Amino acid sequence: MKRLLYIFPMATLLFMGCHRDIPTPDPENGNDKPEKHEVRALVLTDDEQVMNTQTNAFALDMLRRIVSNEDLTAKPNICFSPVSANMALGILLNGADGQTRTEMQNVLGFTNASEEQINAYYRKLVDALPYLDETTIVKIANALWLKKTFPVKDAYKQLSQATFDATIDNVNTFVDDAVIAMINKWAADNTNNLIKEVISRDQVSEDLMMVFANALYFKGMWHDKFDKSNTRKEDFTNTAGRKEKKDMMFNVVTAPYTETDDAQVLELDYKGKQYCMDILLPNESKQLGEVMAGLTAEKWTEITQSFYRWEVYTWLPKFKYKYNRSLIEDLKALGIHDAFAPNANFSRLSSVSTYLGFLNQYCYIAADEEGTEAAAVTIGGNYATSVGPEPNPKEFRATRPFAYIIREKQYGTILFCGVVGNPE
Repeated sequence: MKRLLYIFPMATLLFMGCHRDIPTPDPENGNDKPEKHEVRALVLTDDEQVMNTQTNAFALDMLRRIVSNEDLTAKPNICFSPVSANMALGILLNGADGQTRTEMQNVLGFTNASEEQINAYYRKLVDALPYLDETTIVKIANALWLKKTFPVKDAYKQLSQATFDATIDNVNTFVDDAVIAMINKWAADNTNNLIKEVISRDQVSEDLMMVFANALYFKGMWHDKFDKSNTRKEDFTNTAGRKEKKDMMFNVVTAPYTETDDAQVLELDYKGKQYCMDILLPNESKQLGEVMAGLTAEKWTEITQSFYRWEVYTWLPKFKYKYNRSLIEDLKALGIHDAFAPNANFSRLSSVSTYLGFLNQYCYIAADEEGTEAAAVTIGGNYATSVGPEPNPKEFRATRPFAYIIREKQYGTILFCGVVGNPE
C-alpha cells in the first residue's frame, strides 16, 4: 500500500526570530534591534560553488515559472523562498532512490553530485548563513513529526539530524487538535509569529504518516536607511494599469547599479554588507512578465557582473503582503514527476511505500524605511492510499511593478525572491 508523504518546509525572511543563541527582537519591549553575535564564514569548495550556482538556477527557474503561471492582475505580488523549498526537498532527497532521486537531484541543482557532497553543502548553509555578519539575524530550523506506526529507517533519521539539525517527534495521530496546534506553534515560533497556521484540520486524516518542516528566518536593517521624513504618497502604477497613491520612500545612495536593454537593477545592502536586496525595475516600455521570462541564471550572472557603483536617487515603495502557492505543478514542469506519483521510490526513508502528495509554500514579506521582513512556509503531505560608469547620478523610480532578490553576497545564495505589483 502506498503512503502519501507530507512535507512541510518553511522559510522566513527579515524581521523574524533568531538561531538559538541569537535573541529574538521584541519591539513591544523596546528590543527591536538585533544584537551582535559571532561571525562565521561561508567557505565553499569548487564543487560546492558549482552546486550553489545550480541551486540559484533552480531559484530563478522556479520564479520564472511562478510568474508566468500566476495571474498578476489578480495576484500582483509574489514571494518565493528557494532556500526553504530546496532544503525541504533536500531532506526528502535523503529518503529517495532510483529515478525519483535522480529527478529531484537534477532539478534542485545537484547533477552528478554524491550524497555526501550534497549533504556537506547543506550542512555548510545551516552552519554559516545565520552567522555571516554581526548584526543580520538568520534562523534555520528543521523538524520531523512521525506517526508512531510509520516505520522510518534509523539511517534516514540520523542523516536528517546530522545534516539539517532536524528535531524529531513521534505522534499517535495527526487527527488530533493538540498535534495540529503543536505544529502551528512550531511554525509561529520560528517565524516570529508572522506565519501562524501551516496545517489545519481539513488537511489531515488517519492516513497522514509524516510531517516535515523547514524554517528560514532573516532579519536585517538597511545599510543606508531611508529617512522617514522623506516618505511621501506618490502614484504607483500597479499590474492592472491603475495608479494608486502609495507610501514612497526616498534616499540617495552610492550603490551597485546597472542597466540592461530591459531594466534598471539596483543593489541595496543590509547592515553588515553580507546580505543585499537586488531590485529589478523594468523599463517603462516593458511589462514585468516579459522581463522576468528572460531572467535566466546566465542573464542574472551577466547582470551581477556588470554592476558599477553609482550615486542613485532612489524611490522605493513600502510594501507588505502575503502569498501562497502549491509548488507541485511548477516542480513537475521543471522535471520532478516520480516523487508525486504512486510509484515513487522513497525506499531509503521507509520500508513502507510513500509518495509526495502536496507541497505548498506560504510567504509573508514587508519592507519599510528600516529594513525588510519576510517569512515563507512550504508544506506537503504523506497519506496512506491505494494511489562603465558615467559621472551623472541615476534615478531609480520604482513607481511601477518590479522584482527583487534577497541573497548573501559572497556566493550569491538566493534566500528570497519575488515581484511587487501592488504595494499594500
